[in-house]
Amino acid sequence: MARHPKLYFIDGSLILKAGDGSDTLYNVYRGTMIASSEFFQTMLSLPQEGMQVLMETGDTKSWLQQAKDLGLDGSCDEKALTLPPQFRAQEIEVFLDFMFTQGWMVLKPSPESLCAILKLSHYFVVQRGIDWAKNGLDSPEALLPVMRLSLGFAYGFGDWVRGAFDALFSIPINDFEPAEEYLIGSVAFLTLAKVQQKVLETRIDLAFAPVVVNHSNSCSNHAYCQMQWDGMWKSTDGVLGALLRDEEPGCLVLAGLPSYPHGAMNVDAQELIRSGNAAYKELLRSNIQSQEEYTNLVRGYLRVTEYCQYIVGLYADLRASLPDDVDASPWQFDPQQPALREAHLDQYQLLLRISPELQWSV
Repeated sequence: MARHPKLYFIDGSLILKAGDGSDTLYNVYRGTMIASSEFFQTMLSLPQEGMQVLMETGDTKSWLQQAKDLGLDGSCDEKALTLPPQFRAQEIEVFLDFMFTQGWMVLKPSPESLCAILKLSHYFVVQRGIDWAKNGLDSPEALLPVMRLSLGFAYGFGDWVRGAFDALFSIPINDFEPAEEYLIGSVAFLTLAKVQQKVLETRIDLAFAPVVVNHSNSCSNHAYCQMQWDGMWKSTDGVLGALLRDEEPGCLVLAGLPSYPHGAMNVDAQELIRSGNAAYKELLRSNIQSQEEYTNLVRGYLRVTEYCQYIVGLYADLRASLPDDVDASPWQFDPQQPALREAHLDQYQLLLRISPELQWSV
C-alpha cells in the first residue's frame, strides 16, 4: 500500500483505499465527508452492526457488508475503507482533489475529470459535486451525444437525454460504431433504427402522393391546374425533391409549399392553397394514410423528447411514491402507472413502455 503524496493529510481522520488494485491510500477529513456526502453521513453515523441497512441494493450492499465483516472503519491504514473496484485510483484522486482543494473553483477541468467527479459524487450523493460537474459538462462540445445520452439516463439529467436523443436521431444508423451501439443500448439503438426507417419510407410515400386541389370558381381548366400542381409536387424543385434531398422534417417541407414554383397554375387556385383552405390543411392533416402516418410519426418523435424529460423528472418524487415492497430503483417504473411495476426494467425499456406515442416504433 502507498500513501497518496497529496491527499494523505497528516491530520486526516478517515483513511480510504482505492479498490482497483493500486491500493493507494488517502487520509481525508471525516467531518468534511459527513457534511458533504449524504452517503458518508449515513454510513459513518451508523453503528457497525447497522451498516447493512444503508442503501441495501446491488454493489453498495455488497461493499458495506464486506466492510462490516472485515471491521474496516477508516481509522488507520490497516483498517482503510476500501472503495468499490469500479472507481479507478485516478478517478478517486480527482474526486478527493475536488472535495479538499479550493483550486477547483478557478480551474477549468477536462471533461474526463468532470465525468470522474460526477461518477463518484452521484454514488456518494455529493450534491455540490453533481452540480459542479454537470454545469461543466452542459456545453454541447463537452460530450458526444452517445455519451451524453448514456450519462443522462444514468444520472437522471432530463435535458441531457432530450438533447442527445435529438442529435442521435439525425445520425444515419449505419454511421454508429460498435462501441457507440453498446453505450446507446440495444433497445434504444433498435428504436433509432426503426424510427429512421419509418421516416424514410413515409417520406418516399409522401413524395409520390400529391393531394387533390380543390376547384376554384375562377379556374376554367381544373384538370390543368391539377396537372401543374402534380408537376410541382413531383419535381426535383418541389415536394419530391425536398423530401428526398433535404434533411428538414417533412412537416416543415409541407409548410413551405407556397414558396414552390407552381408553373402556369391558376392564381386563385394557388391562393386557395396559400390562404389555408381545405386542400392546404389536408397537406398538414392529410387523410392520405402515408401523410397522416408521417404526421403522427413526427408528432410522436417530438413527444419522445418531452417524455424523456418527464420520465427523468419523476426521479425526485419516486422514493416517496414507492410501496414498501418495491425496490427503490429510480428507473423501475412510473409510479403513476401501476401497470408498469415490473421488476428490473432498464431505463431504455421504460422509455419505450411509458409513452404511447412510441408504440409505432416497437
